[in-house]
Amino acid sequence: MTGGQGISGNLPTATRTGKRVWLYPDRRTGKNATVRRRLALALLIVYLLTPWLVWSGRPILRFDIHEGVAYAFGIVLRLNEASLLAFFFIGMALILFLATTIRGRIWCGYACPQTVFVEWVIRPIEEWFEGPAHRRRIADRGPITWELRFRKGVKHIAFLIVAAVVANSFLSYFIAPQSLIHWMLRPPSEHPSAFAAMSFVLLAFYADLAWFREQFCAFVCPYARFQSVLFDRDTPAVAYDSARGDPRGKGSEKGDCIDCGLCVRVCPTGIDIRNGAQLECIMCARCVDACDSIMSNLSRRTGLIRLASERELSSEGEAQKSWFELGVFLRPRVIVYAASTLLVAGLAMWRVASRPRLAMTVTRVQGVAYSRLPDGGLANLFNIRMVNNTDKPLPMKVEVNEPPGTTILCGACEADVLAPYQDRVVSVLVRIPDGFSGPSQIVFRFVGTGDLGISTLLYPSPR
Repeated sequence: MTGGQGISGNLPTATRTGKRVWLYPDRRTGKNATVRRRLALALLIVYLLTPWLVWSGRPILRFDIHEGVAYAFGIVLRLNEASLLAFFFIGMALILFLATTIRGRIWCGYACPQTVFVEWVIRPIEEWFEGPAHRRRIADRGPITWELRFRKGVKHIAFLIVAAVVANSFLSYFIAPQSLIHWMLRPPSEHPSAFAAMSFVLLAFYADLAWFREQFCAFVCPYARFQSVLFDRDTPAVAYDSARGDPRGKGSEKGDCIDCGLCVRVCPTGIDIRNGAQLECIMCARCVDACDSIMSNLSRRTGLIRLASERELSSEGEAQKSWFELGVFLRPRVIVYAASTLLVAGLAMWRVASRPRLAMTVTRVQGVAYSRLPDGGLANLFNIRMVNNTDKPLPMKVEVNEPPGTTILCGACEADVLAPYQDRVVSVLVRIPDGFSGPSQIVFRFVGTGDLGISTLLYPSPR
């Protein structure tokens, strides 16, 4: 995987000295653009509305850092259940690896939020206020007029509005939307920390969408860095068929590529796909649509730039084409990633299903050993944390299972209700008779499920 450098050795979006190079990608129509546009519209709805959706009365997907709870399609996990959360993130990574091995960087070009918002929200706004790519390029290289300042000012106001919507939608995946709305409607002085966090996220998204854009893919995104290890000779990628297209130019002795440069002008990351596989390529297939339109106008076969594997484009391509079509899903790494994904998914479902209906943890109150009661008995004070792991309310009643003669004076001994997935801590005062010489272990029993919690009794040694 090459670094995506042009003939001069510079990156497409930066000079050798690190100065920003602005790109003005042309927008062209085509079958890939149509698919991406329709998918982007659906994904915009999904990305923006998901924090508001509920499943069985709970958020469909949220990692609520305020409550310390993660919600995922009806499953409720507490953030201290790290192993279950690890299964989720490992599973997401494996799905991404599997998709990359089968279809290249399809996530980057079609579904990544960065691509969706920049390509289908930010750039259309820019075109609305400043015109198509060639007009913006000419205006930015010419004198700065008052009209240009006005257009850019209004454009950036629109960018700020978009950044505010995106930032608050992003925060809604970690904080309840109702809390965000409350913070937005109240004066910042009432919640300075929350206001500072929201402002930072908003400005970060504004800087990314209005200025950083494709540089995020080239310099920040880790996926672009490790994608090369996921590719093999049979992995499809947007590629230029040099055997058919070279030598470039016009004339009977030249290849099919007339060197029009349209594939470069439409590229959102500024690369020339004819120079080979490059880190900055997000497989958006803009160059495919552009090249196909030129080939169609010239009455030549389309597919000079297309989705193809290295093996297909090599000299053995024709011989291996049938294997590529039939065996793309049967390659060893595809099988390994698919099997790993199913294994992780199975383990995650087993771990969720095998969780106890109630998780009960008993701890002694810090700094308190035992105390003597007016009737001569001894008291021990405990904190009992109860976590309801079911979607049904449980009667919250605790009794002493062992040792005999030990009773609960007050606490979680009266009938109450532990709501579905609720986490509560109650204090329980236990009485043991004077002169008690039984075992030092006390066992609490949750009446609703029969689950047990164990701790230690403290009392003076008998004389």
